[in-house]
Amino acid sequence: MVRGPGNGANRQPVVNAATGGTPFDNPVDYIGTKTISNYVAYADQHIATIRIPGCDASGRVFVGQLEDPFAVWMT
Repeated sequence: MVRGPGNGANRQPVVNAATGGTPFDNPVDYIGTKTISNYVAYADQHIATIRIPGCDASGRVFVGQLEDPFAVWMT
């Protein structure tokens, strides 16, 4: 998480609530149904609950391939 402008920004890690660490497990990229028959169910297993610095509520994040390779998706 980055708050503030430029080089003086305050940087704090978003933490995986399950592990307490910053690494996040990501699924293998979708390469066809012969490899993973139900990719949506498989990818859903890689949605992580996160703790965001300065927020009381938790969030959820998916780290992996979506239809748009440059998307940031947080709920």
